[in-house]
Amino acid sequence: MADNLSTRENELAEKLKLCCVKEGEKWKENEENIAKSAILLHQMGELYFAKSRTDAGIESKLNLIRCVTLLNAAVTRQPDNEVFKSNLSKVCSSALIHANAADRTANLVEIAKDVATKVHEMREKAREMVTTVELDVHHDQVVFTSEVNKNKIEKESRSHKETEIAEIKCMQKVQEDITTRYKDIMKFIAAQCEEVMGSPLCRYCVIGMGSLARKEITPYSDFEHVIVLEDGVQERADNEQILEYFRWFAVIFQVVVINLGETIIPAVAIPSLNDFSMLGGDWFFDVYSKRGVSFDGFMPKACKSPLGRTQTTDRGTFTTELIRPVSKMVEFVHPKTKEEDEYNVADILTKVCFVAGSVEVFEEFRDGVKLCLAENRKYRDINLLTQIRKDVNKFDVIRDLLNLLGADRANIKRILYRSLTLFISALGQLHQIEEYSCFDVITALRQKNVISDATAHRLLYASAVACFARLKVYQNHSKQHDEVISGKRYYISTENDLPCQLADIIGEQRLVLYLVTAYDLQVAMKCQEVTDRLNHYLQENRRSRFKVLRYANLYERLLQEWSQLKEHLPLISSDDEMWIRFYVAGAHRRNREYRQGLEELRWFDGKDIKDPLLHANLIVTKVKCLYNTKQWLETVKWSQKAKQFIEEHDLPCSEKHDLLCWCLCYLGILSYLEPVPTREPRIMTCELNIANCLMMARCYSKAVEHSNKVLDNLLLSKGPLKQIRMIHHILAVCLKEQRLHDEALVHFKAELEIRLKYVPSDQHLTDQDIKAVEENIAEIERSLKPPA
Repeated sequence: MADNLSTRENELAEKLKLCCVKEGEKWKENEENIAKSAILLHQMGELYFAKSRTDAGIESKLNLIRCVTLLNAAVTRQPDNEVFKSNLSKVCSSALIHANAADRTANLVEIAKDVATKVHEMREKAREMVTTVELDVHHDQVVFTSEVNKNKIEKESRSHKETEIAEIKCMQKVQEDITTRYKDIMKFIAAQCEEVMGSPLCRYCVIGMGSLARKEITPYSDFEHVIVLEDGVQERADNEQILEYFRWFAVIFQVVVINLGETIIPAVAIPSLNDFSMLGGDWFFDVYSKRGVSFDGFMPKACKSPLGRTQTTDRGTFTTELIRPVSKMVEFVHPKTKEEDEYNVADILTKVCFVAGSVEVFEEFRDGVKLCLAENRKYRDINLLTQIRKDVNKFDVIRDLLNLLGADRANIKRILYRSLTLFISALGQLHQIEEYSCFDVITALRQKNVISDATAHRLLYASAVACFARLKVYQNHSKQHDEVISGKRYYISTENDLPCQLADIIGEQRLVLYLVTAYDLQVAMKCQEVTDRLNHYLQENRRSRFKVLRYANLYERLLQEWSQLKEHLPLISSDDEMWIRFYVAGAHRRNREYRQGLEELRWFDGKDIKDPLLHANLIVTKVKCLYNTKQWLETVKWSQKAKQFIEEHDLPCSEKHDLLCWCLCYLGILSYLEPVPTREPRIMTCELNIANCLMMARCYSKAVEHSNKVLDNLLLSKGPLKQIRMIHHILAVCLKEQRLHDEALVHFKAELEIRLKYVPSDQHLTDQDIKAVEENIAEIERSLKPPA
């Protein structure tokens, strides 16, 4: 029977794939086939209902959850299909019988409708409150201090600060309201589940974790939680009966939440669609189910819900159930081995909030966690400092901004949330602060005199911007959606396309203030004396600001602020002035104002530049400006100087390779450069420029040799299609010039396919571009055609 069901499931999965189109590594349903896919999902749901009746133990429960998810997905795609809705109701009723519920007449679909009303009210209230923060888009003035207009500027500064304080208070209020309403909704569902299942056999509590505990949840966030039982149940004769009651309690709870229609199919890890343990097994992407209020997914590193993790991975070999007595749950906070924490619950269980059940059980658990943390303080602090270093590298603000070059999307949660909030949370742990929300942690740090008023204000305002940005993006999409998509997918007409879209969401000044604060905080966290020098690193820093403007590609703003800052240069250090002037020269170059860039660089003539990294960057920037003003001999001369300087000085490895690439690009030298297999856009851009330079110099053999290596690396690392298209073009032209027509034809066709299929036509990609490629193809095909 089980084999037959598995065979049938694979057949349905293959049919579903035929209703999809491939985008990248995922398959998404084609709108034309949505009716077919709805039927297939419904049939798969029925199949999983049969599986839930034949399987036993936890698999039976998981398959029931998968069944309800699939049936809801079918209803989402065909809301008027009465058969789908009727079968969903029948499955929910059957679940109550299977769970041995006290009230088997309960209607889980109707309960979900009551919950949906409350969720809608929460979202409308949040939308209404956010419009009051809708942040005055004109809060974009730049303020510098000087003796001349000191009174005027002090007044403007007070005005700006008052505005920011009002926004901080407003966002705190918004987050408090959402958190309270979200908890109340979950408390309501828990009460309904208790009513359905009958009186519990022991005291228990539902404990919220993650963003709910940190008061940073959105009205579209998933519900991370565990069920903690009173201590002593593990010794009782009816322990297994108690556990089974709460397992079904958790299943009924999840079924109600799934019936909201906001659980995406991949979240329940259906093996034939999304097998996370097998290479290529995770292929289905659910674009029609709106991801919103739901349980944490079944993915191996997720599963922060009572049924826990049932899948294992090579690194995480432990399966885990998160329905436990107090003392057993506390054991997770200090795992005996690193492997036991591959599930990543040790940290998340230290930040919790009460949702439903017994307050006494919750307090016992919280006290147990505090005691465990106190006993293992030294061990946890060492681990925390190690994790901070890893996180600084992982969420590096400047690198993330660089990666937006040529990208077709930006992750709002990564760029405008985690890059700051992770480190505020870490500071709270280092200073043994019991509060969890960023706002509360910062306030407590100020009360302990760890940070100054000015530092506290900067961090509070950046936190408010982070919460606002995430909430705003989710509201714009009416679902949990972390990505901001470029308007010009795969072909970015201007390099500042994505930063401009982020600025449109929250205001340009807010974007800059957030990024500068996050960058300064990350620099501070790298410091060995992180807890002692926060105020030093988080002072208002002009150099940081101009660096962020440069790497966020906000060149117009950078030049505007420079024109104002020039009047007050005595207020900044000579080192800062040098770096700022470098960023200004770079902004001119990016704006294609090459002569202005060269003019700015002349200021450095005769200056003692002590920082070798700055010196190298200045020379390379000069090379780029000379090249673009067609000063060929000067370009060669300064390229050679740059190459020699870079090779002779000890520079950071990635920067050294990047700068050297540019020098070699303009010199056309390939003596020892090997392409690096990476998607990092700046380095790959250099590789492309080298290929292009060789082509323009008519070194076709070298260009082909180099371009083939670049193409291999781009395909291996799944690089941007824009770059793949460009390298196909270079190869096609060079091979054609060498009269290798068969090979040239292959690359011209590959270029044309990308242009037609993946790149939208707009003013930057004209019909003439496509026509030129088609003419080349026709010309080669004619030459290959044997004479009549």
